[in-house]
This record gives sequence, C-alpha cells and structure tokens, in this order.
Amino acid sequence: MITLALSKGRLFEEALPMLNKMGIEPLESPETSRRLILQTNRPDLRLLIVRASDVPTYVQFGAADLGIAGSDVLVEHGGNGLYQPVDLGIGRCRMCLAAPVGVNVEEKMRRGSRVRVATKYIETARLFFEARGVQADLIKLYGSMELAPLVGWPRSSLTWSPRAPPSKQTGWLRSKPSQRSPLD
Repeated sequence: MITLALSKGRLFEEALPMLNKMGIEPLESPETSRRLILQTNRPDLRLLIVRASDVPTYVQFGAADLGIAGSDVLVEHGGNGLYQPVDLGIGRCRMCLAAPVGVNVEEKMRRGSRVRVATKYIETARLFFEARGVQADLIKLYGSMELAPLVGWPRSSLTWSPRAPPSKQTGWLRSKPSQRSPLD
C-alpha cells in the first residue's frame, strides 16, 4: 500500500486534476469527509490528509511514502531526509513584503536599516533578508499578520500569497513581489 500525504485546500484542488489524469480518484471528497485517510479507486494507494506543514514530517518519518507540499513548506521544514523529485508546477505563490501606508520597508532595506518583520515563515524570511544583506528581527506569528503593525509592532510582514495581501481594509501597501520561490 502506497500512502500519499497532502493537505486540503488550494494545493489539493490543484493536485486533484493531476491525480485524475493518472487514473487516481479519492472514493470520498476530502472537503466533505471528516476522514483523514481516504481510500482511492486504486487498492494500492491511499491519501493521507494532513496539515500542509506536516506533509514533510509524515514522509520523513515513514508514515507516508510520498507527499505533495509547497516549496515554502519544504524550506521551513528544513528538508532533512527528503527528496524533491519534481516541481509539479502547482500552488504558485509570491512572497509579499507588506507594510502600513507611510512605511517604506524597501527604502529602509536599501539604507541598511534593521527591519522588524512578522511572519509565519521564519526560515524563508531569514534566507530572503540574508541574501540581501539586511539585518532583520523576525517575529514568528501564525495568523493575522496584518494585525501586528496596526498595534505598533512590527512595521512589516512577510508572507506567501497567491494574490496581494490585505491592503484597503488594513491600510497596508504591498511591496513588489520579492521572489517566486525560496528555492529559486
């Protein structure tokens, strides 16, 4: 039995047509089923539905034989003991550096100022700022990145987004997309 780990959401929605082209169909919808292990129409393959950030861990420690995860997840995980055989070309996102109106983070970075950034992606942010020679205080948050600067800390946020981060409702401006993938 082969176990494929993947997460619900956009990546699953984009992977499903690929699986279907290979003749693989889940017997239940992961969006409506509460089951975390889904059988497929193939008796030798099952799907393990886990949090996106857990996919590499399930593969690394043998609970799944392979997984579908974003490169951001692999960078944050560290990738120890994992092999990425192919980029599936799905789940494309851009890293967005955003700040409240009136705060020009890019200018601060050019001047060599130290920046303070809230992010869920500490390792990706570390690599991003290190590659640019920028000293950054990184604050680990798991959600509501746009809230942190509104309460006075930090003055910017770094996140992955398939679209622009919230702006009109929160008074944020999005900087130019910084990079397509932390692995490029």
